[in-house]
Amino acid sequence: MRLGEPARLQAVINVTPLVDVVLVLLIIFMVMAPTLSKGPDVDLPNTKKPREQGDERSRILVTIDQAGGLWIEDQAVAAERFGESLRAGAGDDPDLKVVIRGDARLRLG
Repeated sequence: MRLGEPARLQAVINVTPLVDVVLVLLIIFMVMAPTLSKGPDVDLPNTKKPREQGDERSRILVTIDQAGGLWIEDQAVAAERFGESLRAGAGDDPDLKVVIRGDARLRLG
């Protein structure tokens, strides 16, 4: 470059800030993912790993808490209205799966 000659602009993309932001977002999602479960917190029993349950859109999550309360997804349901609430949640989908989460401290017999 000579004196009096204008400097040339170099168009170079700096990806370092982009990588930093993506890594921070990845860490945030990894930390927050376990807290995004639906329904009440239950102490699940120790069992073998279940078979693949498929896509979350094609299933209904039913939870039974320690007190015996019934939940469909994240809504508490009275035992008297459980059947009709489950049918309403299923809609017209004949292949819908129902996944049951039961508290380990429940007394079944």
